[in-house]
Amino acid sequence: MDIEGKNHFVLWGCAVFEPPVNMITQIQPYLLRVLKNNRIVSLGYDYYQFATTHQWLIEEGYGSICQEIPQTGPMIKAANTLHAHCWDGTFLMPKDGKVRNHFISCRATNTERGWRIIKQKQSKVIDAAIATAMALMMATDEEGHIQHPSAMDNQTMSAVLLP
Repeated sequence: MDIEGKNHFVLWGCAVFEPPVNMITQIQPYLLRVLKNNRIVSLGYDYYQFATTHQWLIEEGYGSICQEIPQTGPMIKAANTLHAHCWDGTFLMPKDGKVRNHFISCRATNTERGWRIIKQKQSKVIDAAIATAMALMMATDEEGHIQHPSAMDNQTMSAVLLP
């Protein structure tokens, strides 16, 4: 989205699943619908709860678009990307109440390595904020996911926000 000569990013078509989540009965059918009905350039994930689903995606023929985002260096890069876009005003917060609640429940902490997204309270969920940071990093990364041929005629960033 171009506003006042700047590229702006907004989530489109996001889904937030409330815990407890069953990866096989809830997430995998949803992912299959999204992958079959949309042009997905890349799918970022945290390995912790996604290992089985990642193997299933490989078997379904989607392994080439899967990109693990470890909680070390790449996640700090994702948090820095989200911070920069929020600071510059180029990330537009979605109106979805569930996503907003995840953002309200987190805070950014500046460490010696960069920004980190952490929970304000352990009982709250912030997965949508983490997934948003990952999606924004992947969309704007120097590897050029937004320049991928399948994304060229539609510059809308879509994300599947998984717990």
